[in-house]
Amino acid sequence: MNEKKYQIDFEFYGVNAKIISREQSIIEGLKRDFDYFISEDKKPQIQIECVIDNLPENDYEGYVSKGYGREKIVYTKNKTKIVDYRGAAYTVYDYDLEIGKVYSKNIDLNYEITYLLLMSRMGEHMDLKHIHRVHGFGLSTSKNAILCLLPEGGGKTTTFLDIIKTGGYSIYSDDTPLLKNGIMYPFPTRISLCVNDSEKIPINFKRIFRRLNRSDKMLVDLKYFNPLISKPEKVKHIIVGVKTLSKKSGVYNVNRFKSFKPLMRDLVFGLGIPQLIEYFLRYSVEDFLKKTGIFISRLNETFHLMYNSKTYIFEMGTDRVENSKKIIDFLDSLK
Repeated sequence: MNEKKYQIDFEFYGVNAKIISREQSIIEGLKRDFDYFISEDKKPQIQIECVIDNLPENDYEGYVSKGYGREKIVYTKNKTKIVDYRGAAYTVYDYDLEIGKVYSKNIDLNYEITYLLLMSRMGEHMDLKHIHRVHGFGLSTSKNAILCLLPEGGGKTTTFLDIIKTGGYSIYSDDTPLLKNGIMYPFPTRISLCVNDSEKIPINFKRIFRRLNRSDKMLVDLKYFNPLISKPEKVKHIIVGVKTLSKKSGVYNVNRFKSFKPLMRDLVFGLGIPQLIEYFLRYSVEDFLKKTGIFISRLNETFHLMYNSKTYIFEMGTDRVENSKKIIDFLDSLK
């Protein structure tokens, strides 16, 4: 007798995706992650099946290795790619059909890779529609869309949460808002926190996220914070965070060109965005030309933002509470 298969469908700004699995917890987890994008059953552009089993090796003969890493090996054959996570998991992805399978007996790992694979493939499809993710957080007052680009380890998520807890702001995303022609679009997903930072959040709004070769995180449903989701608006302000060793912090108006390097890092190259380079890059002239088009589109978006927004430097001191206070005071002045 066949086991029941569960599925969930999403629509990300015209990009339809379907996830299938016999493991209900994976489907339920993704449902909580992307609650804002759940859709009715449609013909998908991306389809991923999660298989709680080992890779059936006899089905995948003739693949040749194309890349090695400490955590993975990449094999290809025609337009299909296999990624071997050193025996702990495997993915098989057909780029012609946009159909993939994730194999692992480890349910947590299967879920983690499925989430990242979906983000990577969906991200490329949106790139081709000139809708680009940027690694930062986005929010708005009643009349201003604001993009905040904070450095790695700069407390981006905790600062974002401190801001929305004060009220008076609607949100686009805590991690990857979307941009097209200078307009910001919402991309609300789950919030990822360190385990200790989530102690006061009720258990029904959070779940442990066990990651391969990395520390555990706690995933918190966005609805716990009950935020208002922003409607699409032109970005009017860009705040660039800079870490300092001072106890003081502050936000200062600067030349618009000060946003160029952070936008190159967080938008054009997308450092910190769940892109999974092994799924984003292929080994063909056709794909090289496609990626060149994406790069140019992201670069155009960067210049559009620079020339149509005011730029500010947020000097972040060593006192996290003081940092939050200063940026909240500044944002309040924009209302």
